[in-house]
Amino acid sequence: MTRPISKTQIARRLEWIDALRSGEYKQDAEGGQLRTTHDTYCCLGVVCDLFMPSNWNPMKKPFDKMFYSHGSEQNWAVPAPKLVRKVGLSHDSTEVDNVEFESDMKISVDTCVDMNDLLHMSFDEIADVLLIDLLERSAYKHK
Repeated sequence: MTRPISKTQIARRLEWIDALRSGEYKQDAEGGQLRTTHDTYCCLGVVCDLFMPSNWNPMKKPFDKMFYSHGSEQNWAVPAPKLVRKVGLSHDSTEVDNVEFESDMKISVDTCVDMNDLLHMSFDEIADVLLIDLLERSAYKHK
């Protein structure tokens, strides 16, 4: 069963989708980090920059020339759980290869990492998946 999403999470998810489609953020082709020192982002790095832009920290050596952490040193590959909940994501694992794009779809942090880093989906394609999930979960909540 899909978990309902709040109105605040819906608004934030739509803001994230708009940012992914805006062209303002350059997608990191390599993957593996939220934001590089060349100001390229994974889709989750865009969430960090949108909702907590002042939390970027340069990494300590030897990683200081490659990427930033967000909040704490541990948050360089995925955002903190509190932040991803703002856009209605879970931290549960979901295998993208097995996802059926229907009403039981649930997007997780792992799904976003897989779409960005393994499947090399564009920000526009990721935004489409996020919107489908949002529409399905919103419809479920309002039945």
